Amino acid sequence: MDLVAVEREGNVLSLRAPAGMSFLSSQRTIGDAVWLTANAYTAGGLYKCVYVEVRGDEARVTVEDQGLLPTLFEGPDGAAWAIVTNPYGEKDVEIIRRVGGAARPSFPPFVGEPVFLDGQVLVLVKRNPFSKTAPDRLMRYDLATDKRKIAKVPLPGNGKYLHGEEGLHAVHLRTHRLLSSTGEVLRERTIDAPELFVTPVELRFDGPSTALGNDLTTLHWLEIEPDGSVRKTKLRDGSFYSLWPPQRTRDGALVVHWVGDGGNGWIVLRDGRVTSATHSTRAGWADDAGAPVVTLPEGNWVLAGVSAVGRDVVIAAYEKDAKGGPVFVARVAV
Repeated sequence: MDLVAVEREGNVLSLRAPAGMSFLSSQRTIGDAVWLTANAYTAGGLYKCVYVEVRGDEARVTVEDQGLLPTLFEGPDGAAWAIVTNPYGEKDVEIIRRVGGAARPSFPPFVGEPVFLDGQVLVLVKRNPFSKTAPDRLMRYDLATDKRKIAKVPLPGNGKYLHGEEGLHAVHLRTHRLLSSTGEVLRERTIDAPELFVTPVELRFDGPSTALGNDLTTLHWLEIEPDGSVRKTKLRDGSFYSLWPPQRTRDGALVVHWVGDGGNGWIVLRDGRVTSATHSTRAGWADDAGAPVVTLPEGNWVLAGVSAVGRDVVIAAYEKDAKGGPVFVARVAV
């Protein structure tokens, strides 16, 4: 058996390693492919960190030989890049490199999430969701020179970051701020939705903004005016504990990955309206009418990642109670 064997049945790919797969730490659309990461186990509990590139009906596997826990992003060359932790020396270090490319200089771990590329400069944010007094930090890492600069963002912390036509935006509860490239607050306002957790879709100060609003039992579509006033439209009832940042398909649909009480799934919106929705079942995922969308063996399914690619959605999933089981990847038209 190869390190990772890929098999297809219908719209589902199964990724299997000799002793199982585990821990999907990152998934991202890069160009017209979806990339995801996992650990592929061999005999004796040993494993190798791998990247799986899913393109159309095929998957290609690349082994990461410089570190662990990759976080993927699209580089300035349009290729897959990753931030990896190298724990093999006296101290842990991070390396930013092109997937499959040459090794690059290391630096003390920042453990941040990529937000956007500013030319050749990767901008990352580091948050501490368990502290009300820890400020967010930005790191600007020059991929051409390997130089980096770190700056603090004024409190409040644990913001949701989005890069738009006006620059770098951050939303913390009801506070919306526009930041400079080094974290200074350029503009600030209050979003008039005190009862909701806000997940930004498109943000601007000099024009209308859109967002999702969630009070844990109801999902809303928010249209935000420049003065911060909000027009709220109810999308659906349900349990929504976590919402991932919405992604756009090629034809403009929004795809939202959610987790709630006893389940998970994804919702597709067009023009602020729900056009389709899925929820987890013991047999995979089904639509609101109960019709199967992704069919898997009986199990307790975890939706590890959802990616919009082209006009479709690609999901990655694993069975929560199966140790060393396969990872399943499915492509679904929306």
